Amino acid sequence: MNFLNIISGWMNRYFSQEDAVYLVVALSLIMVLLYTLGGALAPVLTGLVIAFLLEGLVTRLQSMRMPRILAVNISVLLFVSSVSHSISHRAAVVAAGAELGAFGTHLSHASSGGTT
Repeated sequence: MNFLNIISGWMNRYFSQEDAVYLVVALSLIMVLLYTLGGALAPVLTGLVIAFLLEGLVTRLQSMRMPRILAVNISVLLFVSSVSHSISHRAAVVAAGAELGAFGTHLSHASSGGTT
């Protein structure tokens, strides 16, 4: 019974204020929206983060007396080329790992006296 009194006192202390109730309702609605629309919002939020990160480079290029449209194009080109380089490098590493795994299997099969 003491635990219920503690919880009841906490609820009365914090949720007797109207603003606290509005805050809980708003946070609950935001959580439901993020849960239901998360798949659709993920690319949008990713794009916003990328744009925010590239803005620093665009500003730096503009401070070197470069037109904004050219600075944006250079920034996007650098970003896309770095991402494509990372993806192609990862694909090469995965392919090399697969070849190494096949070679290891071949070696273990050959060392156990099996035919190749």
